[in-house]
Amino acid sequence: MQTNKNCLFDFKFVFIYFRFALGVSAALLNPLTSIMIGEIASPHFRGTLNSLYRVAWVSGLIFESLASVIFESYTALANGGTILSLLFFPSISWLIESPYYLMQEGKYEWAERNIKELHPEYLQYDIDKEITDIKECVDVNKNESNEYFSLIIFKKRYIRKLLMCAILLNMFSMASGGSSIALYLTDILPKNKYLSNNYYPLIGCIVQLIPSLISPLLIDRLPRRFLFMSAGIFSFLLQSFNAVIYFCYIFYKKSDFLMWIFIAGNFVYLGLNGGFMVSLYNTIKSEILPYQFRGIGNGLCTSIQALSTVGFYQIFNVTNNFFGLYVNYIIFSVNSLILVWVVYVFLPETEGKTLAEIQKGFCENEQRKEKINKPNIVFSNE
Repeated sequence: MQTNKNCLFDFKFVFIYFRFALGVSAALLNPLTSIMIGEIASPHFRGTLNSLYRVAWVSGLIFESLASVIFESYTALANGGTILSLLFFPSISWLIESPYYLMQEGKYEWAERNIKELHPEYLQYDIDKEITDIKECVDVNKNESNEYFSLIIFKKRYIRKLLMCAILLNMFSMASGGSSIALYLTDILPKNKYLSNNYYPLIGCIVQLIPSLISPLLIDRLPRRFLFMSAGIFSFLLQSFNAVIYFCYIFYKKSDFLMWIFIAGNFVYLGLNGGFMVSLYNTIKSEILPYQFRGIGNGLCTSIQALSTVGFYQIFNVTNNFFGLYVNYIIFSVNSLILVWVVYVFLPETEGKTLAEIQKGFCENEQRKEKINKPNIVFSNE
């Protein structure tokens, strides 16, 4: 890349700055969207909204891939992305403020008005119950707001468990191959005479779009634990299959049949991970993090996701260079089994429950365990 010495600013530094700004905006948008959907969506449509958010995200990736193929110019892509991003600001006026936030600020009438707008099917009894549940949830937050952040982490066992669950679900969903395959798609798939590898990212995005459109039919109708464990088991079987096919392709017979089977297996996995598992994870993350910890918890999950993704890329490169690509797929399959174990041990069932009901259930379980673990002291008169 050449730069003009007469320019006031070196283009390389401008490029780095805007890449950083885009990263910051993405890091803010992801947790904020999860928090917003969790607080304003009905429990019966929360998965649908998270899936539609994923549909919009993948649609943007498709547009980016198409534009890169058509224009082949970074300047054109930057200008087009800037114009599209401006469309976001008029949509802010459509957003409805979270009743949880309004109740926390003492704006009860505004909160009740927003609940009626979000749930027009509610009767007055339902609205009163929703307000009571939200107030109890917010009161728990106010009672603990004076504690230090570290004390909340180590004192509340259920918060530690739920935060660990959200982090591990995110890490092993990516460690099962989602991030690495999507990044190195043009390099790891065998070259063929019919289709250029440069089109693989575009095909991968289209493949992710189809499950993203189908996932709302499942997420809001089946238990979360069942769906996530089923996705993890299917991921294990699929990545094990890809490992065997690539091993046979490299060491036994480089046939076109094995090559196309391996390519198809990777695209099927991308559809499973990017189209379904990400939507399911975003739904669960919007539900399980307690109210008093939602902002910090989502921020921690996003930060650890970024760090772990970079680590997965490095592990992928080292393993690929020293042991072979098929070993990476073996690692992906093992990580998929670990994901199933994480869901079985840590993930509570939240399907069909409001955030206030979920929070109340966590607190009741914590109090019950504290009573069980509390020693009985008997005083003697002797």
